Amino acid sequence: MRTTKNLLIGFFLLLTTDAAFGASAPLTCGATLKGKNTYNLSVDLDCSKATAPITVRDRAAVNLNSHYYAGQIVLDGRQAQLRNGTINPKPTIN
Repeated sequence: MRTTKNLLIGFFLLLTTDAAFGASAPLTCGATLKGKNTYNLSVDLDCSKATAPITVRDRAAVNLNSHYYAGQIVLDGRQAQLRNGTINPKPTIN
């Protein structure tokens, strides 16, 4: 019984640790974000010249935290979310 309890506690810690670290990873151009995580943008991000878009899949959420994002974002799968920011999909020509 004690071994089963320890295994369940270990499994729970593994699940919660994985979710916490996955969501805290910085957003980068070309990233594929997935799972039940919320990814938070901490600064403005310019991916207008990136070769691949940020892809948000299957229940992942991106919170732009009122920051500016330039580039493409693809929402794919079920319940992918994007919220709280400004997006400019077209590159800025200087």
